[in-house]
Amino acid sequence: MKKVVLFMSVSVDGFIAGPDGDLGWHRVDEEVHEHFNEVLSG
Repeated sequence: MKKVVLFMSVSVDGFIAGPDGDLGWHRVDEEVHEHFNEVLSG
């Protein structure tokens, strides 16, 4: 059976978007993608 990995970015008050729907603070870079790809590939 494969693992399921969930990565969520939510602030303490439960919201992900800033004023006017801004998501500028939320940036997932290539290093994060590479890490999860390595973990999931076994």
